[in-house]
Amino acid sequence: MQEQAQAPVAPVQRMIESIDDFAGLMVHWHQANVNDLKQLFNMPAGVEMTVEGEGENAEKVTMIMEGNVLLAFQTGIHAAMNLFGTLPFAAVKPSTDTEEEKPAEAPVA
Repeated sequence: MQEQAQAPVAPVQRMIESIDDFAGLMVHWHQANVNDLKQLFNMPAGVEMTVEGEGENAEKVTMIMEGNVLLAFQTGIHAAMNLFGTLPFAAVKPSTDTEEEKPAEAPVA
């Protein structure tokens, strides 16, 4: 049996100074989460997973990911990936050209 453990990642606080910063952060966040979901979806059979519930009656449940348990898990991950979908925008890095763009000159007659 294989066991995977992921340490929680603390969020990084950063001042957003422009819409470009926001778009870049959003695209990075989205891609990281989609990549995590893809990795979970491709989990091999036999992995042991422990899930901790929430609330006052929460308990830890350990499951071996195989058969119908794995199929149900993959179905949930697939649904989550569909909900995430594709972002309707992309971050575009500014041009590295040092010359500023100049308007085209009118042709001389």
